[in-house]
Amino acid sequence: MGPRTAAAQPARSGVKMINYEEELKKFHPSMDVNEAEDAIYSRDLTDVTDILREMIRDDKENRKK
Repeated sequence: MGPRTAAAQPARSGVKMINYEEELKKFHPSMDVNEAEDAIYSRDLTDVTDILREMIRDDKENRKK
């Protein structure tokens, strides 16, 4: 088997068990994920509703002509 980590503990059957409490203590969110989230939520994206509104507006303008 591979090298033993500090959070891995051998079980009776020889299978390594993960110590979730130790792993949670080590957890730190990635700054890249937080930055990506900010970029995604701050963008003004066009959705289907915007497209339909534009199509209806264009149709009304064309009918007036």
